[in-house]
Amino acid sequence: MLERLAQMSSADSLESVDGILEPVKGYTRDETSPGSTSFTPLNRLVDATPPESDAAREFAVLAANWKTNQVEMRRRLTRWHDDAVNLIPAMKQNALLQEDVPLAEDASAVAAAGLQALDYLKTGQPAPASWVAQQLDMLARAAKPRAELLIVIVPSVKALVEAAK
Repeated sequence: MLERLAQMSSADSLESVDGILEPVKGYTRDETSPGSTSFTPLNRLVDATPPESDAAREFAVLAANWKTNQVEMRRRLTRWHDDAVNLIPAMKQNALLQEDVPLAEDASAVAAAGLQALDYLKTGQPAPASWVAQQLDMLARAAKPRAELLIVIVPSVKALVEAAK
């Protein structure tokens, strides 16, 4: 389904970004799509997204012990950031993915915040209070559902940002 959404181009970037997403929980999805019926096609990104993110769960384990997992965390955050950035232009051209562009932008910003937090943590220098406040505001916005999806690495990245202060 991700390949179909990617319109027969490589779905690797879409699969990578989708790996850190989860659909909203409970009956919230019915509330956010009031016009949906049993005849509504299930052809959106939210319909292709698994109910739980293994990638986010693995990242949370890495983040819990960030001192020994910095290299792997940096590798994952870099991939998610780059894939989201590379995906945005294609999403803007695809009618089925246009609603997910803000989600990809948020995913990119979340990953970038995680990378910056790792930089501060690596140097041992505390992050500026203004940077921490700015990142926490961005993470609060990114934690809200968009297109019926959640970016589920937000809590782990938030913990990194808070550790960097």
